[in-house]
Amino acid sequence: KENQTVKTPTKPLNPSKLNNVLNSNSDIPFRFKLVIKTPDLTKPAKAIILEKIPAYFEFDDLVLQKVCKTVGLVVRTKYELSYKAEKGTGAGTILEEEEDFEEFIREYHRLTISDKALLITATVKQKEKAKRKKKSLEISDGNESVSEDDELELTAKQKNKKKVMFLKKII
Repeated sequence: KENQTVKTPTKPLNPSKLNNVLNSNSDIPFRFKLVIKTPDLTKPAKAIILEKIPAYFEFDDLVLQKVCKTVGLVVRTKYELSYKAEKGTGAGTILEEEEDFEEFIREYHRLTISDKALLITATVKQKEKAKRKKKSLEISDGNESVSEDDELELTAKQKNKKKVMFLKKII
């Protein structure tokens, strides 16, 4: 016969145990994994261990340093933070202000009690498309002038369409 494993349902968290953890200044280190996602790729998770739970602004600065070191960003508004259980599904919960951080710490304690890891994702916002200048020569009343119009960079589909139109004109 094959060995079968039976999963037992997980116990609900004991509210008194959760309150004890929230209220105590324990010597348990603060651990989480940081994933940095860019429009092009996702970097592997980096395990981060701190001696104690940081204040919101210390935490925000730490994440900013890690993102800057990895991606080269310098402004906090260039990425969004979210968190979830490491093996959880879904997009996670946004972490962008001090009130969100308080809920994040409560969730961190719930996951710690359940022996689950916390995953923080820094999603780098997509860069705006580069603009190029279109110069045109205008002749009016014998005077020549050059004007510049801003034009968004053509997408690959638009470029291909122009090539097809050009080839049709040749044939």
